[in-house]
Amino acid sequence: MIKRKLFFAALLFALLCFGLQKTGTIRFLHEMPEENRKVVLTGIIDQIESKTDSKYVYLKRAQNSNSGETYGKIILTVADGIFEKLDLKLGERVKVYGKYTGFHVARNAGNFDENNYYHSLGISGKFQLENPEDLKKTGKGWNYLKQWLYEVKTSIVDTFESVMTGFYKPIGIFSAIVAGEKSGLDQNVKELYQTNGIAHILAISGLHISLIGMSVFSILRKRHSYKFSCLISSLVMVGFCVMSGGSVSAIRATIMFLVRMLAELFGKTFDLLSALAFAAILILAENPLILTNGAFLLSFGAILGVGVINIILVDYCSSESRLLKAFSVSLSVSLATLPIITSIYYEIPLYSVFLNLLIIPLMSFVLGSGILCGIAGSLSIVLGRFIIGMGVYLLSFVEILCKIIDWIPYSIVVTGKPALWKVGLFYLLLVSGLVFMKQKAKKGKRLLQEKTERKVTIKRIVFLLLWGIVLFSIFLFKEPSEKLQLTFFDVGQGEGYLIQSPSGTNFLMDGGSTSVNNLKEYRLESAIKYLGVSTVDYSIITHPDTDHISGVMDLIQDDSAGHILIKNLVVADLPGNEKMKDLKELAQTRNIPVITMQAGDVLSDGAIRLTCLHPEENYKAKDTNGESLVFLLEYNKFRALLTGDIGMEEEQRLLEEDLENVRLLKVAHHGSRTSSSEPFLQEAFSGSLPKVAIISAGVNNSYGHPNKETLQRLRNLDAEIFCTAATGEITVSIDETGTMTTKKYLLNF
Repeated sequence: MIKRKLFFAALLFALLCFGLQKTGTIRFLHEMPEENRKVVLTGIIDQIESKTDSKYVYLKRAQNSNSGETYGKIILTVADGIFEKLDLKLGERVKVYGKYTGFHVARNAGNFDENNYYHSLGISGKFQLENPEDLKKTGKGWNYLKQWLYEVKTSIVDTFESVMTGFYKPIGIFSAIVAGEKSGLDQNVKELYQTNGIAHILAISGLHISLIGMSVFSILRKRHSYKFSCLISSLVMVGFCVMSGGSVSAIRATIMFLVRMLAELFGKTFDLLSALAFAAILILAENPLILTNGAFLLSFGAILGVGVINIILVDYCSSESRLLKAFSVSLSVSLATLPIITSIYYEIPLYSVFLNLLIIPLMSFVLGSGILCGIAGSLSIVLGRFIIGMGVYLLSFVEILCKIIDWIPYSIVVTGKPALWKVGLFYLLLVSGLVFMKQKAKKGKRLLQEKTERKVTIKRIVFLLLWGIVLFSIFLFKEPSEKLQLTFFDVGQGEGYLIQSPSGTNFLMDGGSTSVNNLKEYRLESAIKYLGVSTVDYSIITHPDTDHISGVMDLIQDDSAGHILIKNLVVADLPGNEKMKDLKELAQTRNIPVITMQAGDVLSDGAIRLTCLHPEENYKAKDTNGESLVFLLEYNKFRALLTGDIGMEEEQRLLEEDLENVRLLKVAHHGSRTSSSEPFLQEAFSGSLPKVAIISAGVNNSYGHPNKETLQRLRNLDAEIFCTAATGEITVSIDETGTMTTKKYLLNF
C-alpha cells in the first residue's frame, strides 16, 4: 500500500499540474523585450550546447539590467567564430549586451513550436550575442566540476571524430548515445530512426544507467563495501547525467538509479513504480510546465509500460519463453506511448514493436563499444578504431534493418492528430483489458496439467494479439466527414493549400515559398500529416514559380518511409517553360501521371467540381503569373474562386465567366496591387451572402504584400479578410447547406 500511495501521489500531482496549466495558473509571465531590441543581461553560465555553426550558452538567474525583470533561464546564441574568442567556463558570472530574438512560433497546426518547447523546459527566451566585446565576465570563479565534465564531453566527441575520420554518420550517433551531443547527427539517420520508432536509442536513458551505473556498482562491490559502492556509482551517474546535458530522460533515469542505490544500501526491495513516482514528483516540482514536453511524456510512459502493462502481460501469458517476454516488454512500451507518439508525430511505425526486439539488445554492445572507445581512443587512435569497429558494424546493421522495414508495405501509417475521444477510448480499452487479464492470471495460477496449461497459454496469446490490434486500430480509424475543408497553410512568402472533399479526395494546390528554406520538412509535410493525409490525389500547380512549387518538388523527390504520396500532378500547358519542363520530368521519374488542364476542363469528385476557367488554349501572357491555372470550386450551393497569381488583364477576361455568388476568394498574387481590380471583385463578390477573402503572404515580406489598396477594395465589399502573415494557417469548413466556418491558427492575432 505504501508503494502505491507514492505512485498515486505522483499521479495526482501530475493531474494538478495539468489542471493548473489548463486554467492558466501556471504559465510563463516573464515580460520579454521587443524582438530585435538590445538589452543588458546578467547571469551565470549553466550549460553550453553545440548547434550547427553556433553555440547555445544557457544562462541561469538571468536578469534584464535595464528593466530589472528576472528571466530565470535563457539561451544566448553565439556564433562559433565569436565563441572561440570568449573562453567561457561553466559557472562564470557574465554581463551581456544581447539582442532579443525570441523563439519561433508554429505557423501551422502540426509544425514544431520552438516557443512552447523551450518554455516547457523552463527557458524563457533567446538572445543573440553579435560581438565578442558585448560580453564581460563579472566574476573570478567558475564551477570547476561542471567545467571539467564539459571538457570530458568535448574530449569524447573529439576522440570519436579522430577515430572515425571519414565516417560522418557513426560519429554523430556515437556522440549522441555516449555524450548526449546531438549537433553532429546526420538528419537522414535521425529521420530514419524516427520513422521506424527507434529514435529513443539516441537519447541518454535507462539503457545507459543499467549498463554504466550497474557495471560500476558490480565492479566496486567485488572489493568494497555496500556504502562505498553505492556512493561512488551514484556519483558517477550524477556526473554522467550532468556531462550529457541533463535531458529529461537522463534525469529521470538517474533519480531512479539513486533510489535503487538507497534500496541496496538499506537492504530494501527496489520498486520500479515507486522510483518512477519519486522522479516524477521531483521533476514536476522543479518545473510543472515540463508535463507538456514530449520527451517527458515518452520517457515516463515507456517506464510505466514496463512497470505496469508488462507485468500483467507476462503473468497473463504464463510462459517462460524469453522471446515472448522480450516481445511483451516491447509491446507494453508501444501501447503505453502510442497516444503520445500519434499526438507528436501524427503517424504510427507499425513494425517498431518487432524492430525493437532486435535493436535494443544490440544497443548495449554499441553503447559499450562507444564508451570504451571514448576512453581508449584518447590514448591510442589505433586501439580506439579496433574497439569501435564492432559498434560501427552493428549500427550499419541497424540502418539496413530500418531500410528493409521501410520497404515493407504500411511500415508507416499516417493517423493525423488523434481526437480526444480516441485517446480516451484507447485508455479505457487498455485499462479494461489489463483488469481482465489480471483477473484471468490469478485464476491461471491454479495447478493445471502441462497439456492444458499449454492450451491456455496459446489462447491467451491469441487474445493478447487481438486486443493489441483493436487498440492500434483506434488510431487507424478515420472519421468520415460530411464537410468540404480548405486549409491554407502559412508557407511564408508563397502559397499552398489543401482541399479535402467529404469523400476523402485530397487536392493540394501549389506548395512553395521563397522565404522558408526546407519548406517540406519544416512546415508543409507535418501540417499535411496533422490532418491525417498521407496521399494527395491531385497536386495542382497553378504556375511553376518557386514560391508555388519548391515544397511540392521536395514531396515528389521524397522516397522515405511514411512520405506523402502524390498520385497525379496537374499543370497548365506551358511549352517552353523550363521550370515546368523540369517539374514534369521529375514527376515522370517517380511514375506520377501528369494531367494538363486548360479552360473548360473539370476535375470532379462526388458533389465537388473544380472547373478550370483559365488559361485558354494557346493563351500567352506577359509572364508566368498571367498563365496561372484558375479554378471555380463548387460544392452544392457553395462557390469559391481560386485565382493563382493572375493579374488584372486576366481578371478582365474572367468577367466573361459566371462568377456571381462566390463566397470565398483566394486573392490573386498574394494581395498585390497588380491584381484584385475593382470590377473583378464586384463581379465575384456580388450577392448578399457573407464573403471571405484569403491572402497568402509572408510576415514582413519585402514586396509589401498584401497591398493597402487591395485590402481597402476588399473591405469596401464587406469581405472578411484573412491573411496568413497575420493569422498563420487558415481553415475553412463548408457543410452540405453551404454554411461556412473559418478558423485562424494564431488566435492571438
